[in-house]
Amino acid sequence: MSVKEEKAIKEKIRDKIERYIEVEEILGISSDFINPILQNAVIAPSDVCRIAEQLKAVIEMDAPDTFDGLSGIVGDSKPIIVLNKNFPVERKRFTAMHELGHLMLNFDESLPQKDIERFCNLFANEMLISQDVFKRILGISRHDISLNELRAIQSNFGISVEAQMFKAKQLEIISDSRYKYFCITKNQNLAFKEQVEKSTYHDEKSGRFTSLVYRALASELITFSKASELLNESINVVREQLELV
Repeated sequence: MSVKEEKAIKEKIRDKIERYIEVEEILGISSDFINPILQNAVIAPSDVCRIAEQLKAVIEMDAPDTFDGLSGIVGDSKPIIVLNKNFPVERKRFTAMHELGHLMLNFDESLPQKDIERFCNLFANEMLISQDVFKRILGISRHDISLNELRAIQSNFGISVEAQMFKAKQLEIISDSRYKYFCITKNQNLAFKEQVEKSTYHDEKSGRFTSLVYRALASELITFSKASELLNESINVVREQLELV
């Protein structure tokens, strides 16, 4: 991504974070966070899977295709995850869990960056569907797996077909050569590639910020004008969407 694009994304993120924190302060909500799993350093894949089993503030924004997401800490204790909202939901879910890995896992200082990224991918995969569940559905050893089987898992767990095939290889459900054949076929057969990459999970969007703004408005803690400013919507739109029950 260009320097100009990176700067524009940073400005959008800064603006959204400032509005997010403002509405939390209006409502008296604290999002300070203490990571409960920092005691043990991550140095091996088994550490990642163990921590993922213990877990189970996302912002979405328009961004170029070269941007998937990022994570960080605002101030000293407010974690954020930013996602490109233009990608399929499975990709956004994986990216969110990958960035959560960066926030939650205490990586050993000896680990190179490429291993940290690999472990965050492993963490994301494990968070979306655990090893035990995956093995129970597919079995412990397979040669061929039908696309229909993977589609069913995709629809239930929101994990892409590609991520499932990688997990099957990682767990030795399929061989390395079988996984390599899948990757080659996907890259050479456009029709098959389209089927593999097709999104089937229901759409998901981060709605906490909008919900908090309407909560403050319904509680008469802010005016329609302030809600309009926070949501970056016209006052008429805000009035239409405020449905008191």
